[in-house]
Amino acid sequence: MQRTITGVFECEETAERATHVLERSGFAEDQIHVLASDDPFVDEEAERAELDDPGGGVLVGVSASEDRVDVAKQLLRSSGATRVEVS
Repeated sequence: MQRTITGVFECEETAERATHVLERSGFAEDQIHVLASDDPFVDEEAERAELDDPGGGVLVGVSASEDRVDVAKQLLRSSGATRVEVS
């Protein structure tokens, strides 16, 4: 079963660095999605990830199998995510 791990980042540069860390750790480009606060889908993605408020930052979503969820969470946190949720 695939899960979505969503990290909230304060700025686009930090979110971009996180995507590179995820890719270097074996996540494919098509498993990683970045949404800026001005993206019309940010509220929809935040709702799907059960985030009450995305906080005006940048969302990085990672699609991962159950055995890679903890890896993705740790990578997002260590890359500077202010909040990480799993849905």
